[in-house]
Amino acid sequence: MPDEAKKLQATRILLTAAAVVILVTGLKLGQAFFVPVLLAGFIATVSFPITSWLRKRRVPMPIAVLLTVLVDFAFMTGVVIIVITLTGDLESKWQDRYYPA
Repeated sequence: MPDEAKKLQATRILLTAAAVVILVTGLKLGQAFFVPVLLAGFIATVSFPITSWLRKRRVPMPIAVLLTVLVDFAFMTGVVIIVITLTGDLESKWQDRYYPA
């Protein structure tokens, strides 16, 4: 009986490892599909409270959605501007430090 239990445990571990490998491979191959879908789901989840708040204030749904999209766009634009600014600062510091004139 102990041998059967060890075989069962080894089989379970092997099947779990195989499932993890298949899952990771599938996610890697489907990266072009999954990344945009997950990003869209994240943005929708984060944006829902804005739309919900506007709807509670009796703002019509199309206008609430439009305002939410504009807020999302403004936020993402701000993040991009900050990243570009910080990247430019890092580039100049990097060149000054590692490639002195």
